[in-house]
Amino acid sequence: MGCSFWTFFYLSSVSASAITSMLKLVFYCQKCSELVSKGIKSIRFVESTRLIRHPYRSKAHRIVYFDDLGKRRVKFFDDPGGLGSQIAAEICVCPKCAHELMAERDSVKIE
Repeated sequence: MGCSFWTFFYLSSVSASAITSMLKLVFYCQKCSELVSKGIKSIRFVESTRLIRHPYRSKAHRIVYFDDLGKRRVKFFDDPGGLGSQIAAEICVCPKCAHELMAERDSVKIE
């Protein structure tokens, strides 16, 4: 998949920060596939999650503190692990679709 000479010429003459700011102007909603105009913020919506078992980790957390004499001390704590949730899939949607998805999620009754 190549680009034309003029596209390459234009993009090579524009600074990288200008290109990234142009790309941030608009986005496509991943639910309704509409192009959302400039100034409207995208909303990330979590479609599904999964349970994950985190393992025990020895000396995973480090706390740095100063004792009474002003000497720097380091203390390590273990991470017990356990069950947790992890995002499996998320989509980037417009505010209108996000409102609809939130209403659908709130109307679902978990038994």
